[in-house]
Amino acid sequence: MTSVLTTDHPAWHAYDNGARARAVRTASGIWYLAREEGGLHVACVHGTEDVKPTIVTTDPARVPGAAPAVLRTGLHALGVS
Repeated sequence: MTSVLTTDHPAWHAYDNGARARAVRTASGIWYLAREEGGLHVACVHGTEDVKPTIVTTDPARVPGAAPAVLRTGLHALGVS
């Protein structure tokens, strides 16, 4: 199964070298998330690791029929729908 990490959300910062990163706050700390060559890197940078960020996944096959066609087309082109 192919995994796709959506980083085009404004919370993700894009670097000139193609890397993308963002900060996430949980109840116990601030976390750094980065999409790296080996996958998603997650690290607590302030506070404690008691409450970790939740990674939400969506099976493209379960995207509602009301979703915009451009979204469905994009997922299909990635081979994940």
